[in-house]
Amino acid sequence: MDVARRKAYADRVRWLGWTREQTERRVDVPSVGAVHPWVQLTNANFPWVTFRHTFIFEPDGSEMTSDSTLRFRGQDEIIASLTGAGFAIQNIRDAPDRPGRELVFVAIKQH
Repeated sequence: MDVARRKAYADRVRWLGWTREQTERRVDVPSVGAVHPWVQLTNANFPWVTFRHTFIFEPDGSEMTSDSTLRFRGQDEIIASLTGAGFAIQNIRDAPDRPGRELVFVAIKQH
């Protein structure tokens, strides 16, 4: 895969960048102190993506984790679900804050 195609693929598959090295930061939380959160990909078996959020609380060194799994559905599958539930698709467009990476489906319930 050439560099441009690899970058385009990585832009669509954001979870490949869910590593401590790429997501850790320091956040100052009032009444708590500094917290170091990050996200770590734990499993990717498309369409299922599992990841762990970790939070290290600087004042006492305590750690809290939260595991989550997302299911990424394709446009055809979403359209089939919406129409199957009695909705008519009015418009499909890019999410304004993530153009090219997320779609917004505008649908109305049919009577």
